[in-house]
Amino acid sequence: MMVKATQKVIRRAPFMVMVFCAFVLSACSNTSESWQHSTKPKDLWSKDIAACKSRASALINRQLDIDSDSSFRNRDELQTQFAVYDARKKRYSYFTNCLSGKGYRRISSN
Repeated sequence: MMVKATQKVIRRAPFMVMVFCAFVLSACSNTSESWQHSTKPKDLWSKDIAACKSRASALINRQLDIDSDSSFRNRDELQTQFAVYDARKKRYSYFTNCLSGKGYRRISSN
């Protein structure tokens, strides 16, 4: 009985590492860009941005949770790193699509 529980924890370890890395990478988002809306007051912008970040994270976490049950079990470290990178790109895409859908424009400060 104890062996099965240990095996289950070991199988979940790569997924947990990947989820942790996804959160760390998402915190390191591009700081040289900002978003603005032409008609909404500025005091509402941060609320919309936070809502879109939360929604994007929820979507990617749900996708990672679904994938973890089958495909992540047998991945090596490099494959896991690629999966984390892909998750980060998808999260950013979900975030930008959310804000664009609300009428925001990306402004680069470069």
